[in-house]
Amino acid sequence: MANEVPSCRTPLSTIVQWPIPPPDGFTQISHWDHTFVAEAWFIFTVMLRALTTAILLTTCSVFAGHRTAKEEPQDELDRLWALANLYSNPDSSFLQELSLSGYYGGEYYAVSSNRGNDDGWEHSRLRWGLRARVLHDFYVRAEVASDPEAGEVYSQLWNATVSWEPLKAFHLTLGKFRPQWSWEGGDSSFYLPTFERSMLVSTARPSNLTGAAVSGEIGNWSYELGIFSGEQAQEFGDFGGGIVYNASIGYDLDKVFGLKRAELRLDYLHADHNENSTGIGPWKDNFALSLELREKRWSLVTELQYVSGDADSAIGVTVIPSYFLTKKLELNGRYHFASSSGDSLRLQKNFERRVGEGITDKGRGDLYQSAYVGLTYHVKRDRLKFTTGVEWSRMEGGGDGGSFDGWTWFSGVRLQF
Repeated sequence: MANEVPSCRTPLSTIVQWPIPPPDGFTQISHWDHTFVAEAWFIFTVMLRALTTAILLTTCSVFAGHRTAKEEPQDELDRLWALANLYSNPDSSFLQELSLSGYYGGEYYAVSSNRGNDDGWEHSRLRWGLRARVLHDFYVRAEVASDPEAGEVYSQLWNATVSWEPLKAFHLTLGKFRPQWSWEGGDSSFYLPTFERSMLVSTARPSNLTGAAVSGEIGNWSYELGIFSGEQAQEFGDFGGGIVYNASIGYDLDKVFGLKRAELRLDYLHADHNENSTGIGPWKDNFALSLELREKRWSLVTELQYVSGDADSAIGVTVIPSYFLTKKLELNGRYHFASSSGDSLRLQKNFERRVGEGITDKGRGDLYQSAYVGLTYHVKRDRLKFTTGVEWSRMEGGGDGGSFDGWTWFSGVRLQF
């Protein structure tokens, strides 16, 4: 079976691991050096496996004769992205939609600081999967993460959810996904104007966790209530890692401000920690109050974070402005300030802590500031964009003394379908 082309009778687990021989002259993927050619071939094989899986699922379905696009493509890029929409039939009694999903993020970074320097290219995000609408009211989604740096086609189950959406006011979601907390933390990084989230949000926000949540919109109000396992697992976690609760409430202020979008939101996350709580930050109680203002060409997000319990309490402020200089070129900025009663703050894993042995106290401190400015060129909105930017950051305090002061330059690409 190892050398056979997958068919409709092939188990899904076998299709995902279907071997794709490398070109003549190369050894197996797991033994390759991380050269540009090797990594490019690895990414190609991941995408080919995803495409093979999706095509077989669609072709072998009794509904395959009803494949249509969700909307009429407008240009060549629209037609390209429309290839991911494998099936669409609103009149079907069972399967209404089936589509591929894929995400890739890669960037070059260069850190220069008083504690050392580092630079390199990183495949930071590579995920792929399927999305489906069934029985009209159910939305099913499953995606796996690959790790090109380690040569792993399957690194972990990134998310897997079943959502029942009978009403706009009530959605029930079960599976593995991320609880809503913070404006930066609650949304995918592919929609953020910066490469990475601000320091305090990155430290406090939860991973994708196993659990359940109800959410919806009622008039100008929106809400989410959830309960999750605190364990970050390769597949699904259990409640041996403690319990996480989240509550989020938002209010639509569009008419008050007379803007395209204006929302005030308060997020709360409570974590009961134990030694297996690997999917959550160090604090027990986490609050985030955000105001998002958005017009056609500009946006402004301000957020106040407060975290306490089980670690030294900390407070943070984030301001994120952006402005479209042209239809496709966006100017982005961010200022972040955080202060702690102890040394519970920590330098960013991406990429400040990578400067090596010059970091003291594992990069911890009690006062942190950063300022970012960058440009994003949207080839196709947030589906394909190129970003470059520079960030200054400083951490003070820490048990071993010695502050961090440095600059990081980012330049990379974000692609999703």
